[in-house]
Amino acid sequence: MSERINISGIEVDVLPLNSAEAKKLWTEMRLMFRLEKFVFQGQEYLLATPKGEQHYKPMEYARMAVRMQEVFGKPLVYRFSSLDYNQRNRLVAQGVYFIVSGLYVSLPNLLLATKVTEKKPVKKLSAPAQYMLLYALQVASINGKTARELAEVMPYRYVTITVAMNTLVELGLARIESDATNFKRIYMLHEGRALYEAAQGWLESPVRKRFWCDKLRLELQKPVVSGINALAAYTMLNPEAMQTYAIEETEYRELEKAKAFVGQNGLEGAIQIEVWRYPAVLVKEGYADPISLVLTLRDEHDPRVEKEVETMIEQLWS
Repeated sequence: MSERINISGIEVDVLPLNSAEAKKLWTEMRLMFRLEKFVFQGQEYLLATPKGEQHYKPMEYARMAVRMQEVFGKPLVYRFSSLDYNQRNRLVAQGVYFIVSGLYVSLPNLLLATKVTEKKPVKKLSAPAQYMLLYALQVASINGKTARELAEVMPYRYVTITVAMNTLVELGLARIESDATNFKRIYMLHEGRALYEAAQGWLESPVRKRFWCDKLRLELQKPVVSGINALAAYTMLNPEAMQTYAIEETEYRELEKAKAFVGQNGLEGAIQIEVWRYPAVLVKEGYADPISLVLTLRDEHDPRVEKEVETMIEQLWS
């Protein structure tokens, strides 16, 4: 009879790895852990139980979990016999999934899965997926990259990058292939202008909301210029007196708590603030990237602006 583990009151069978799976394990994992698997809510997961006392740091557990995910295409869950309060908190902070036998469960994705009975089709680009797409269009190719490699150059964690990669696949913009070592790598289905055209039905304005203020009480570390003045930096358009800044929504919430926006209102002011869904993709230091800028100016019907927007886009692939 197979061993069982308890996840949120549900008894789950623990199964051995098959021979093909066992061959994928590198020496450290074989020596330091007993590797098994289990199925929960129709999804398969890896289970790593330490062999004896260990002295890995939380970041090292996270690193090993990322590599296992890339090799097997399945999330890794550690099973510990005991952890104190501080050890648990440090693992949670690193995004490590774990079970403390009979006492504690930290499996965010698994608990979420219990609430989902049917996977809904992707209908839009998430903020991380749009950031990844804009990076591929304007900064550098992401073809052949793994989620871990992309996490090193993008402002998102490995798990978020993985979900974003899958979103691009589901929207027909990319494919994912496993290499000879079973690492999953992404490849866009188009390049340059062709990719931009293919993405037109999915790209959305990054702006969550706009407001005005008289001044900023706290100086932004790296203010990102958006609006007409950003367009002026890429083209021959003259800048305007009012400055527009793009602020990612997490940073915005911190500034709002600090009461940084003096004279904040929804009508007018010396400064316009755009709260963005994702951080700026810095093609030109200090300015919003061209494609995001185009998306923010879609409702601008000034012929001069429309002409310069077309010029800016053409310059991306000239």
